[in-house]
Amino acid sequence: MALILLKKAKTNTGVCRSCGAPVDWYTTPAGKAMPMNAGARPVHEDPDSFDPPFATFHTDDTHWATCPNAGAWKTQKAPV
Repeated sequence: MALILLKKAKTNTGVCRSCGAPVDWYTTPAGKAMPMNAGARPVHEDPDSFDPPFATFHTDDTHWATCPNAGAWKTQKAPV
C-alpha cells in the first residue's frame, strides 16, 4: 500500500463538490492542497522531523482514490 506525506494539521474541513462526501484538506510538502476522506488517520507521525510536523497517510485515504467522480477533476495534458 502506497503512502503520502502531509502536514499533520488539516487546513480545512468541507464537502466534495462532486459527490458531497465530507473531506478534510491537508497540505503536501510542496504546498499543494490534498483532499483526504474525513477522519483519515496517519499511519506514522514524527513531530520532530519537520517544522511544521508532517505525518504519513495511506494513499487509499485520499478522496481522489474513493470519489466516484474523481476522473472529472483530473487535468488533461494538451497534445504536443
